Amino acid sequence: MPITTRKGDTGRTDLLFGPRVRKDHPRVRAVGALDELNSWLGLIKPRHPKPAVRRLILECQEDLMVLSSEVAALPRNRARLKRRIGPEALARIEAHADRLAAGVNTTRVFVVPGVNELSASIHVARCVARRAEREVVACEPKSGATPVGIYLNRLSDVLYLLARAAEK
Repeated sequence: MPITTRKGDTGRTDLLFGPRVRKDHPRVRAVGALDELNSWLGLIKPRHPKPAVRRLILECQEDLMVLSSEVAALPRNRARLKRRIGPEALARIEAHADRLAAGVNTTRVFVVPGVNELSASIHVARCVARRAEREVVACEPKSGATPVGIYLNRLSDVLYLLARAAEK
């Protein structure tokens, strides 16, 4: 089956469950940032020496796939999704942040990335997570805090802590 459909040649694409929108639509931009974040995590995962961290990264990647489907669907269509980011995912990511924070000196909040390649790569992923969060907020400016935005905020905390731990 060919992957080329030529449907996107006009600068438009489909949101999940429709409609067609321009490729610079806020939802398309947000999904693109989430895809980029997932790809960075995929680059980091096999390079990390700790199996527990590799499992954590895989868990986050799987959550990002769920998150991406939520962002790719208009609010009126989200009830059609089989999975959504909810309280259990938020509790899980917060627990990871709490556990990681116990092992990292966070008195120096601002750091210069680049102590080593692994920590620098994780810092890039953290920056992409922050951008993805901003893009998601731009999709729904009137809704305030959403599970998707909260998850991304916590994920950037986790990535910060992972980067700091990798500096050792």
